[in-house]
Amino acid sequence: MKALVVGAGIGGLSAALALAKSGWAVTIFEKSTTIKEIGAGVQISPNGMKVLNALGVTPLIENSLYEPEHLEVRFGSSGRKVFSVPLKGVALSRWGARYIQVHRNDLIQALLTTLKNYINVQIITGAIVDSYINGSSDVSITIKNQKSEFGDLLIGADGLNSAIRDQMHGSSSPNYTGYAAWRFTVPEKLLNQNTTPVNSCVWVGEDKHIVVTRINSGKTINFVGVVKRESLIKESWNLKGAKEALTKDFKNWTPVVENIISCSDKIYLGGLYNRAPLKSWTDNKTVLIGDAAHPMLPSMAQGASQALEDTSALINCLKEGSTIESSIKKFFLYRNSRVSKIQTRSRDNLNLFHLNKIHKKILYYGGLWLLNQAYPELIHRKQDWIYSYNP
Repeated sequence: MKALVVGAGIGGLSAALALAKSGWAVTIFEKSTTIKEIGAGVQISPNGMKVLNALGVTPLIENSLYEPEHLEVRFGSSGRKVFSVPLKGVALSRWGARYIQVHRNDLIQALLTTLKNYINVQIITGAIVDSYINGSSDVSITIKNQKSEFGDLLIGADGLNSAIRDQMHGSSSPNYTGYAAWRFTVPEKLLNQNTTPVNSCVWVGEDKHIVVTRINSGKTINFVGVVKRESLIKESWNLKGAKEALTKDFKNWTPVVENIISCSDKIYLGGLYNRAPLKSWTDNKTVLIGDAAHPMLPSMAQGASQALEDTSALINCLKEGSTIESSIKKFFLYRNSRVSKIQTRSRDNLNLFHLNKIHKKILYYGGLWLLNQAYPELIHRKQDWIYSYNP
């Protein structure tokens, strides 16, 4: 059996690896001439780590990943802690795998290195896939300035602007959320040691929030700052932003934040967009996974882990199904309710992080503080349905 995989991101490469391990011949088509991930840090929660462990990828990122000791939520202006929950000492025993932060490109390269162990895998770069055709016994793709390719299964893992999704469901414009995200990284050695963030932290404020994580074995700070922007901002990972505007957005926030921003260099700004849920991810022998199937806002840090879950669920359905068509339909039915719930929670979290009414802040964050004091395990328990999941 032969699979065609369009897109060489985390979802596409992990799906290709899972198929190769199961004996499929796999050809990956990537539109870029070199495979490297745009962006910086990514969080892989225990549900996603279980997939990386099963694929044999984890040892290759062991020297670059970071395990946060705690997850904290703090107020942006005062720096006052709302709550702090342990992660490193809890994740493995409670959820069955670690919670890590890693550079996206480190993970991409680890997947590529693992794929090199399989002679049944071919990677074609500079391949711009225009369309697909479902035949009676196969599926084919047309590639710009190249010959068509044929296979038994087509996986559309081509991200937010998926050409496979557009053909399957028609082209549609995403909806701007009114928010944009600042992104950059800073080597920890550049920071004032008195204000270096120790743990993974979310700072919340009126119409804005910041998430700070660590990559490069904890030596690099990864910054994502989400702010309200009424004027439309292009959806992009590589649109450069101005440091003056970034500084203004978080003026008078805690010295920890001001310290990180003052050390920033290459800064990027991209709009955050919503996309309507799809009624199906399949068309005959063609299936969508990852952001092509269920794009989600970053407010739960589940984008990469859900793509990894897709990988495991898809291969299990293919093993159990009688035909490819029935197997991928089963995959959609199995996955849809879970990812829809996470998509909804991600949208809700974006609003909760940005509460601007004092009574709402008191009710929500005061309630979280009281719960953390009285029942510290409750915040862990509220994550069990996500992190304990074994795809």
